[in-house]
Amino acid sequence: MPTPRSAWVYLDLGTTIDVANTNKIEIAAAPVAGTIKEVWIGINTLLTTSGGTLAIAKGSANVLSSTTYNIAAGGDLTAATPESATLTTAGSTLKVAAGDQFKATYVLTTAASGNAATVIVAIEPDIW
Repeated sequence: MPTPRSAWVYLDLGTTIDVANTNKIEIAAAPVAGTIKEVWIGINTLLTTSGGTLAIAKGSANVLSSTTYNIAAGGDLTAATPESATLTTAGSTLKVAAGDQFKATYVLTTAASGNAATVIVAIEPDIW
Protein backbone atom coordinates (compact mmCIF):
# COMPACT_ATOMS: atom_id res chain seq x y z
CA MET A 1 0.00 0.00 0.00
CA PRO A 2 1.45 3.40 -0.92
CA THR A 3 2.20 5.87 1.84
CA PRO A 4 2.14 9.68 1.74
CA ARG A 5 5.94 9.81 1.78
CA SER A 6 6.14 7.59 -1.30
CA ALA A 7 4.25 10.27 -3.23
CA TRP A 8 6.59 13.13 -2.28
CA VAL A 9 8.07 15.18 -5.12
CA TYR A 10 11.63 16.47 -4.73
CA LEU A 11 13.12 19.74 -6.00
CA ASP A 12 16.90 19.85 -6.38
CA LEU A 13 18.40 23.26 -5.57
CA GLY A 14 21.94 21.96 -5.07
CA THR A 15 24.94 23.49 -6.78
CA THR A 16 28.57 22.97 -7.66
CA ILE A 17 30.84 25.97 -7.23
CA ASP A 18 32.68 26.55 -10.51
CA VAL A 19 34.47 29.78 -9.57
CA ALA A 20 35.89 30.29 -6.07
CA ASN A 21 34.12 32.78 -3.79
CA THR A 22 31.32 33.50 -6.29
CA ASN A 23 27.76 33.73 -4.97
CA LYS A 24 25.20 31.47 -6.65
CA ILE A 25 21.45 31.26 -7.08
CA GLU A 26 19.64 28.07 -8.03
CA ILE A 27 15.96 28.10 -9.05
CA ALA A 28 13.32 25.40 -9.55
CA ALA A 29 9.55 25.40 -9.99
CA ALA A 30 7.18 23.19 -8.04
CA PRO A 31 5.61 20.70 -10.46
CA VAL A 32 2.61 20.05 -8.17
CA ALA A 33 0.47 21.74 -5.54
CA GLY A 34 1.11 20.48 -2.03
CA THR A 35 2.92 21.12 1.23
CA ILE A 36 6.65 21.35 1.95
CA LYS A 37 7.47 18.51 4.33
CA GLU A 38 11.28 18.59 4.52
CA VAL A 39 14.34 20.45 3.30
CA TRP A 40 17.65 18.59 3.29
CA ILE A 41 20.89 20.60 3.26
CA GLY A 42 24.49 19.45 2.97
CA ILE A 43 27.92 20.48 1.71
CA ASN A 44 30.85 18.27 0.78
CA THR A 45 33.47 20.46 2.51
CA LEU A 46 32.57 23.03 5.14
CA LEU A 47 33.69 26.54 4.31
CA THR A 48 35.96 28.35 6.74
CA THR A 49 34.34 30.15 9.68
CA SER A 50 31.95 32.86 8.41
CA GLY A 51 32.63 31.56 4.90
CA GLY A 52 29.10 31.23 3.62
CA THR A 53 25.37 31.09 4.13
CA LEU A 54 22.35 29.69 2.36
CA ALA A 55 18.80 31.03 2.16
CA ILE A 56 15.88 29.06 0.74
CA ALA A 57 12.70 30.83 -0.32
CA LYS A 58 9.38 30.15 -2.00
CA GLY A 59 8.94 33.35 -3.95
CA SER A 60 10.19 35.90 -1.43
CA ALA A 61 9.08 33.97 1.69
CA ASN A 62 11.77 32.19 3.69
CA VAL A 63 11.12 28.43 3.92
CA LEU A 64 13.46 27.74 6.86
CA SER A 65 13.01 28.76 10.49
CA SER A 66 16.00 31.12 10.22
CA THR A 67 16.67 33.61 7.44
CA THR A 68 20.04 32.08 6.58
CA TYR A 69 21.64 28.70 7.16
CA ASN A 70 25.33 28.67 8.07
CA ILE A 71 27.27 26.35 5.71
CA ALA A 72 30.66 27.15 7.22
CA ALA A 73 32.76 25.58 9.97
CA GLY A 74 31.21 26.07 13.38
CA GLY A 75 27.81 26.47 11.73
CA ASP A 76 24.80 24.28 11.22
CA LEU A 77 26.31 21.37 9.26
CA THR A 78 28.79 18.52 9.36
CA ALA A 79 30.82 18.02 6.16
CA ALA A 80 29.38 15.46 3.72
CA THR A 81 26.44 14.73 6.05
CA PRO A 82 23.18 16.24 4.79
CA GLU A 83 20.59 17.01 7.45
CA SER A 84 16.94 17.93 7.64
CA ALA A 85 16.63 21.67 8.31
CA THR A 86 14.00 23.19 10.59
CA LEU A 87 11.13 24.63 8.56
CA THR A 88 9.31 27.89 9.15
CA THR A 89 6.17 27.70 11.25
CA ALA A 90 4.29 29.91 8.75
CA GLY A 91 1.81 27.43 7.30
CA SER A 92 1.02 29.64 4.32
CA THR A 93 4.69 29.59 3.30
CA LEU A 94 4.76 25.80 3.41
CA LYS A 95 1.71 25.50 1.11
CA VAL A 96 2.78 25.20 -2.51
CA ALA A 97 0.93 25.90 -5.74
CA ALA A 98 2.01 24.20 -8.95
CA GLY A 99 4.51 26.53 -10.59
CA ASP A 100 5.65 28.28 -7.40
CA GLN A 101 9.27 29.30 -7.77
CA PHE A 102 11.84 28.15 -5.24
CA LYS A 103 15.22 29.84 -4.88
CA ALA A 104 18.39 28.83 -3.05
CA THR A 105 20.71 31.81 -2.54
CA TYR A 106 24.30 30.89 -1.71
CA VAL A 107 26.51 33.65 -0.28
CA LEU A 108 30.02 32.26 -0.63
CA THR A 109 33.01 34.17 0.70
CA THR A 110 35.46 31.27 1.14
CA ALA A 111 34.18 28.63 -1.29
CA ALA A 112 36.72 26.79 -3.42
CA SER A 113 36.12 25.67 -6.97
CA GLY A 114 34.77 22.14 -6.70
CA ASN A 115 32.82 22.63 -3.47
CA ALA A 116 29.29 21.32 -3.86
CA ALA A 117 26.12 21.77 -1.84
CA THR A 118 22.97 19.68 -1.58
CA VAL A 119 19.54 21.25 -1.16
CA ILE A 120 16.50 19.03 -1.61
CA VAL A 121 12.96 20.34 -1.01
CA ALA A 122 10.39 17.59 -0.39
CA ILE A 123 6.78 18.40 -1.32
CA GLU A 124 3.84 16.19 -0.46
CA PRO A 125 1.29 16.62 -3.28
CA ASP A 126 -2.28 17.56 -2.41
CA ILE A 127 -3.47 14.72 -4.66
CA TRP A 128 -1.58 11.44 -5.08
